[in-house]
Amino acid sequence: MSLKKILIVESSYEMLSGKLKSSIKELESVKVVGHVNNSKQALTLTAKYRPDIVLMDIYLQGKSGVHVLIDIKKHFPETKVMMVSKYSDDYFRNACHEWGADYFFDRLTELNVLTTILKKETTGNNLKNNHGKQNRLSKKV
Repeated sequence: MSLKKILIVESSYEMLSGKLKSSIKELESVKVVGHVNNSKQALTLTAKYRPDIVLMDIYLQGKSGVHVLIDIKKHFPETKVMMVSKYSDDYFRNACHEWGADYFFDRLTELNVLTTILKKETTGNNLKNNHGKQNRLSKKV
């Protein structure tokens, strides 16, 4: 089995704390190809490494995570983008969904769900519903 490449994009390097950091380290099928805090580096590393999954915050240095999401989906539509933010009201969830996010997680309340989805995505057991669409398991995405 080939390793799934993950790029982590967040403004404050908080996402990889605690349980999520441990969970990613435990995944044998994952290689973190970068951990950056701004939009320019996010786009550069996405082009360079072609990650399978990008974990991304909404607020970044430079462009917003939503703008980076749009650019990634335009140029690398096969890359799954998992938005992870403490700003998880319906406005942000709906905007991210509209622009192509595969998942949206509240970093304060949904990290357990993110961990479960990440494990399934990186082992090839991604979740499908009866209509062949991705089951997003997080609220309103």
